[in-house]
Amino acid sequence: MKPTIMVVNTYHFNAANDLINVEPANILSDTKQKELLQVINQLKEYNPSKIIIEAPASRFTQIYSNFSSYIQGEYDLQKNESEQLGFRLAEACGHKQVYPVDWNEDVGVPDFFAWGQQNTPEKIEELTSLSNQLFPTEFSSYNIKDALKYLDGIFDQKNAEVYMKIAQIGNSKEPVGINWLVKYWHYRNLIICRNIIQLIDQKHDRLLVLYGAGHGYLLKKLLEESGEVYMERVTKYLSSD
Repeated sequence: MKPTIMVVNTYHFNAANDLINVEPANILSDTKQKELLQVINQLKEYNPSKIIIEAPASRFTQIYSNFSSYIQGEYDLQKNESEQLGFRLAEACGHKQVYPVDWNEDVGVPDFFAWGQQNTPEKIEELTSLSNQLFPTEFSSYNIKDALKYLDGIFDQKNAEVYMKIAQIGNSKEPVGINWLVKYWHYRNLIICRNIIQLIDQKHDRLLVLYGAGHGYLLKKLLEESGEVYMERVTKYLSSD
């Protein structure tokens, strides 16, 4: 028997500065809060033993304090998905903590986007065009459940194409896109996967990982190919009710 992991691709509930962005609806609106509660109730059916969030692992102590204060009614949740979804799901499951596993530091990798704009603007146009296709124009109007289902399906399938476009930015002397992918992006996601796997302490653990959708394809692939875990898909739990 292997531990089980389910990676839930999320969009950022508040404004973000990622390579691929979407303008989110106000997560604090009555409508979104009702949708969020529905998703939380459905994700509970997975019966997670640990909730993992996209936040720096180095902030574990502060996040533990924030979560402890929240379940005591002494902390107001921020608008991000780690707290609105992660904290509330962990509370609903009766957990005493959540687990941040992210690493995101400057490793001195050249800015492939700036290099491309200056040297191969046509490659940047191709990348931008493909990135814009990842989110349908009506995505911002999706309810949260349908948004998560889309990110776990069609988005995942297309996302790998974006990184192949990045790999083509640069030349033989300055492979800036490949350097970014290998020395930063894959490096970062390998650290995240290591941190996730290190949280496993029992064979019957069921880890639920909430992460930005841009990471989803690679995290799922790395975790599955580790041979150490069994993977489940979130669409199994997001019913059409």
